[in-house]
Amino acid sequence: MKRKFSEEFELQGTQKDFQFVDIKLWTDQALFIDPSLIANAQHKENQNGSIETNYATRAHNSLQSFFSTFFEMFKDISPSKLIKKKDQGRKGINRDEMILNLLQYSTENNALHLGYTADESKGTGCSPKMIYDFFSNMKFKHPSMFDFVNEPFHATGFINEIGKDRSTDLTVSIILDVLCDFTLSICTQYSIPTKEFENYRHYWDPNEKMWKTRNYDLPTNNNGEPIVLVPKSFVTNKFQYDAEYVLKNYILEEKLDELRAQYPSKRLIKSDALKKLRLEHPDAFNKDLVLEYFVEKPGSYKNFMQRVNNGILGTHRGLLTDDEIEKATSETQEGD
Repeated sequence: MKRKFSEEFELQGTQKDFQFVDIKLWTDQALFIDPSLIANAQHKENQNGSIETNYATRAHNSLQSFFSTFFEMFKDISPSKLIKKKDQGRKGINRDEMILNLLQYSTENNALHLGYTADESKGTGCSPKMIYDFFSNMKFKHPSMFDFVNEPFHATGFINEIGKDRSTDLTVSIILDVLCDFTLSICTQYSIPTKEFENYRHYWDPNEKMWKTRNYDLPTNNNGEPIVLVPKSFVTNKFQYDAEYVLKNYILEEKLDELRAQYPSKRLIKSDALKKLRLEHPDAFNKDLVLEYFVEKPGSYKNFMQRVNNGILGTHRGLLTDDEIEKATSETQEGD
């Protein structure tokens, strides 16, 4: 029988009554974990008293620890060529083994039921070699990229081929211990039975800066497989602070002001600014264009990050209402 978590364990209430995402247990839902939302929840933890707030600080610390380690290691990599799309993730390409080891537990976890899979959760995910190659290609094209790529949410915002689905897979792996502890707290609150899973997958230890395993008590589905819940303040349906947002809400505004100063008699709009940028940066995808722009104008990057940080730590544009989460977990998808 197809049931949501609350239905399976006979919980009274709807999404607004729960601090967790009330997931469908038979398929994935198009919700994603946004590191910038975790930063938002962590920032507000002393203000709202919600159950997820203690976990937000732990999750934020784990993400900061992992990505600062990863970015610092990748700074020393000097790719000699672009890796073609058909070759990404394949054997026979020279890759740094220490960085690959850092990425080795980045695969999808079906216990959360998040992401794009339309039918049963399949766990295809994205291999460590592929993630390595995505970063390698960006580093080849933008050698100074790590002057600007320095926050967990920048991986999705600025790196080609890394979207919200792949980002969620990696984020889940990093903060798995936090999510499992959160899940157990929900089970304790509602007297939901659990089963012990020994050495269940890996999580990132922010203090020792290494992958570790632990035992967890988790609820199970009808097949005895673990279920992992997510705080509802962690999820969104669209990553707001990505390259498209940067381009539209900051760079184009700045470029438009520049053009209006040069041509005061012309009536110019954002599309004119975009056309000018495309001429200046031919063959550049949005993420490439954003990085190239910041390389040319590092002062603009500082101003942009100040504005973005104010948004992330304030009224975050990606924070979903209970009704929006309810819709995402109730809509009939192909294969449901």
